[in-house]
Amino acid sequence: MIRTRATRRLLAVLTAALVTFALSACDPTPVMLSGTVTFDDSGSPAGGTVVSVLTVGGTQVASQTTGVEGTFRFHESVLPAGEYLVAFGTQLTEFWEDTTDDGSPTTVTVSAEEPATIAASIAPSGIGGTITADGSPVAGAEVTVRPDTGDLVVATAITGTDGTYELGVGDGTFHLMVETAGLATAVRSVVVHPNANPVIDVALDPEVPLTGVLYDGGPVHPATVVARSGGMGIASTETGPNGSFTMGGLGTQPVGLTVIRGTSRIDLPGTYSGDAGLIILSEASCTHPGALAYANLSGQDLSGADLRGCDLNHADLTGADLTNALLSFADLSNAILVNANLTGTTLVGANLAGSNLFGATIQDADLSHATLTGASSGGITGTPAVLPDRWALVQGALVGPGVRLPWAGFAGSDLSGLDLTDADLTSADLRGANLNGTQLTGANLQGADLTGANLTNATLAGSNLTNTNVTNATLIGIRSGGLTSAPLGLPSAWGLTNGYLVGPGAGLSGANLSGAYLFNRDLTGANLTGANLAQANLSVAYLSQATLDGADLRGANVSLADLTDATVTGASLQGADLNGAVLVRTDMTGADLTGADLSTSYMTDTILSGATLQGVISRVITGTPSALPAPWVLANRALLGPGASVAYGNFTGLSLRNVDLTGAELSNSTFTDADLTGANLTDAVLESPNLDGTNLSGATLTRVTVTDGILTGTNLIGANLDGAALGGSDLTGANLMAASATNADLTGADLSGAWLIGTVLTGSNLTSTTLAGTWLGGAVLDDTTSSGIIGVPATLPAGWVLTDGSLVFTG
Repeated sequence: MIRTRATRRLLAVLTAALVTFALSACDPTPVMLSGTVTFDDSGSPAGGTVVSVLTVGGTQVASQTTGVEGTFRFHESVLPAGEYLVAFGTQLTEFWEDTTDDGSPTTVTVSAEEPATIAASIAPSGIGGTITADGSPVAGAEVTVRPDTGDLVVATAITGTDGTYELGVGDGTFHLMVETAGLATAVRSVVVHPNANPVIDVALDPEVPLTGVLYDGGPVHPATVVARSGGMGIASTETGPNGSFTMGGLGTQPVGLTVIRGTSRIDLPGTYSGDAGLIILSEASCTHPGALAYANLSGQDLSGADLRGCDLNHADLTGADLTNALLSFADLSNAILVNANLTGTTLVGANLAGSNLFGATIQDADLSHATLTGASSGGITGTPAVLPDRWALVQGALVGPGVRLPWAGFAGSDLSGLDLTDADLTSADLRGANLNGTQLTGANLQGADLTGANLTNATLAGSNLTNTNVTNATLIGIRSGGLTSAPLGLPSAWGLTNGYLVGPGAGLSGANLSGAYLFNRDLTGANLTGANLAQANLSVAYLSQATLDGADLRGANVSLADLTDATVTGASLQGADLNGAVLVRTDMTGADLTGADLSTSYMTDTILSGATLQGVISRVITGTPSALPAPWVLANRALLGPGASVAYGNFTGLSLRNVDLTGAELSNSTFTDADLTGANLTDAVLESPNLDGTNLSGATLTRVTVTDGILTGTNLIGANLDGAALGGSDLTGANLMAASATNADLTGADLSGAWLIGTVLTGSNLTSTTLAGTWLGGAVLDDTTSSGIIGVPATLPAGWVLTDGSLVFTG
């Protein structure tokens, strides 16, 4: 007797068997295969057994069901001659198993000449057990069995009221699946051995829906999501328009997921349970522009997700869990991260411009090199591991350039030294806040309350101060510019000028105040380093202790201004009016005062080392400068030096030996009895001067212009008057012995009684000159021009005579 086991192809076998059996009863062709099937345990006929004939390759050729006697018969019409496999099995819910062989179907060779006969014996086998939930039996649960290599159901049962079930199956490895409403589907792996009846009890867990969102360059829709356990599908659902899905029938045990889109199938790596959050099907899918833009990911569990470089602009991540997620260089611009958990999240280089981070948790988050321009926040918890340069966490808000913090509450906060360039602080509460050195360039402070705030050295250039309240605020060193409106509550000494906040201690370094009206303004201690104050009106201004180093004050009116202890080093003061200015201890080292007017100024201990004083106007100066540039001197309250301009100066009796007055303007000045021995007056202009009795011996007066001057009794011995213009001057009794007056203009001059013995007058003009009693012995008169000479000289050089008012050389 041949013993064999049942095949697992029952659904197809049973269908074919019914057709084959009906035809075999009247089939006239020869019998090719026949036999009897009995039960192994009793030897009785196994009626209703399915007999399947297959090719050696496993393709079914024919099948039929045994009668009550357990017999079967295959004719040549359905079974041609050849080699076949024969398998035996009973009805769908009763599998039978051979007790001795290795599980392979019986192999037979059939032909018309030698038909085959098989006597088969089969033994019963199956699976049973109890299904419970929370310790109680579960009635009505569906129990199905599938081979471990496919999804074909080989047996099905429904549990009774006591939760029990029984299934007949052949030997092999199977998946047993239990399903019922409201409880999690369970899958167990079962191995059935010959004559073995395994008991599989299953305790079902409560149902926990699996949710998630599928993205692959956008929401994945339409698509089928299949949950897998033990290699088989146990639940499925469809995605919605936004890629989201909810799948019931699952518990807390993680399952695998398969996504089916059209004809494509993707088995996702890893396992999922509960809220799976955002599931990205391929890494590249979230990095191309717009991949996750505007995605609704609110409340999603994205902990540990790898979203590096992903485009999440405008995405809604409200309440999302991004713990330890990787978001380096991701685009989160304008994303909503309200109450999001960013604990340990890596956001290196991420773009968070315009994002909303209110209530977010950022403990240990790495935000190095992230862009936060325009971000809004508040109520943030946790301390980040790293923030971008120039950013800080203050009072639960991220503070930095371009931040959006309207109505923010920073009363009493320390914001010193922070960069809030272009920040939106509209109506913010900054009362008593410390903004020392804070950069607020371009910030919107409209309606903000800065009462009592410390704005020392803060920068407000280009900011919006409309209705901003700065009552009792500290404004020392404040920098501004480009302002269109003054804030409320400015101290009385402060005001808005040319777009700058101007007042005591103001930071006006580099400010453009050209032509500004600053009359009588208080700029005590102000920093005006490098400021442009050209043509500005600073008359009567208070500039004590101010810093004007390198400032441009060309043509400025600084008359009567107080610059006590101010520094004006290297400043440009060409043509500036400093008449009556207080320059006590003022440091003007290296300043350019060309043409400036210092008349009646106060210069006690003024420092003018290295200053340019060419053309400086000075008279009636009070006090003595502590340092002057060489070769300048202070003489009778006037500054004397090259290019000095001292009209109506009085230098009577002063010792000014070797003074350098090259190019000086000394009109109407008095030098009576002064000692200017060796002085240099080259190109000097002395209109109507009084040089009566002045000692100019050895002095250089080359090209000097003396118009209508009084030089009576003046000592010009050895002086150089070459090219001098002395027309109309009174040189009565002057001593020009050994002097050189080559090409000098003495037209109309009065040289009565003057001493010109040995004087060189070559090429000089003596037209209408008075020479009455003049001593000209030894004088050189070559090429002189003389006519209309008045008076008779006391002596003339040898060979010269006075004829008709002209000096003539007779040889």
